[in-house]
Amino acid sequence: MNIVDSTLQWIKERKRRIENNEVNGIPFAIPEFRTEIPVLEKGFYIGVTGQTKSGKSKFLQYCLVNFPVLYAYNNPDKIRLKILYFALEDTPEEITLQFMSYLLYMMSGRTLRVSPTELKSSDKDNVLTDKVLALLESAEYQKILQFYANTVEFCSETNNVGINIRIENYAKEHGTIEYEYTEMVDPLTGELKQEKHIAKYVPNDPDEYVMPIVDHVSLITPTINDHNDLKLAIMNLSKNMVKIKNKYHYIPVIVQQQASSETGGIEARKSGNIRPTKAGLSDCKSTGNDVTLMFGVCNPNAFEYPSYLGYDVTKLGNNFRVLEVILNRHGRSNGILPIFFDGACNYFKAMPAPKDIDGLQIIYDHIKKISRVRVEQVYTFTTFFVKKVSPIFNIKHFANSFTKRKVCP
Repeated sequence: MNIVDSTLQWIKERKRRIENNEVNGIPFAIPEFRTEIPVLEKGFYIGVTGQTKSGKSKFLQYCLVNFPVLYAYNNPDKIRLKILYFALEDTPEEITLQFMSYLLYMMSGRTLRVSPTELKSSDKDNVLTDKVLALLESAEYQKILQFYANTVEFCSETNNVGINIRIENYAKEHGTIEYEYTEMVDPLTGELKQEKHIAKYVPNDPDEYVMPIVDHVSLITPTINDHNDLKLAIMNLSKNMVKIKNKYHYIPVIVQQQASSETGGIEARKSGNIRPTKAGLSDCKSTGNDVTLMFGVCNPNAFEYPSYLGYDVTKLGNNFRVLEVILNRHGRSNGILPIFFDGACNYFKAMPAPKDIDGLQIIYDHIKKISRVRVEQVYTFTTFFVKKVSPIFNIKHFANSFTKRKVCP
């Protein structure tokens, strides 16, 4: 079969899957951005970048961990998900606490906000309530939390070689590599030899989506193979991710800082060029040439901008972010989406348009509300949430999630 015939066959198969209510990818977590990124497909290599404290790891966990985990939980007939998480910055416990906060928020119809700090009972005046603990220990929550534990595998490897071996071993344990042989003449001896090549990888489960995640790449440990050089170590890691993407059709993800001199310096602030760029990647810029898709996350409040893109940053404060598709090899690049960000429950939502005065006022009121609400107060279904916030945040009755036995992101 030649390349045209095989490609046509592949197109027909994808069409058949959609028509049979199957899927060809994991829907992107923010619906308003699905015109830019409809789904996360197998064979994508994703980069996430931003300045320090921009929320890039929070964005990663929302869009590429939490939402996909709940989607896989809700759709076991469509996909199976495996995340190999190389957490080089946050601990597995911190990441899991963030998932719990997100889960409590989603299961309550987006009314119950319990931050990781509150889950840890860090403040003697704000100890975790028995009601929240009972929820986490309930059968419904435990079913999801155990699914999370089985889906997200935290890996201890910290260098490029170890990370690559871990991913390769998983692929070999969960699929079969088919080889092909080509004849070639040895240029030195003139002898005819057969050279072995990977022809195809056949996964045991064709509907499994495997996402190796490295957060973040500047924290990997260079080895002697990298000549103990961080730039070379990141470059080698990225090249291996490209091979993994191509060989196994996995979805590798890396998080990478922006160099402060490029998009965080004084000149950048003066010129307004504060959003992340491919040229601003820290420690190794060649990763920008390797990835299929690159997201940038910007926090205008960190630059003390009073307004940005028509939004009043003085009112939105740290709840405002700007998401951008810096690079997209399978679609349009440079798409921008202003988003509301709630760090306590790791939640992102598209902002109303800058001219939507009523919609923005609801956001402002919501920010005031969440800035003073205490954990024990969020159990009350107030008139504000039902009549005001519901149209913006699509609140569903808490009991519905239990009736349907689904968590609907």
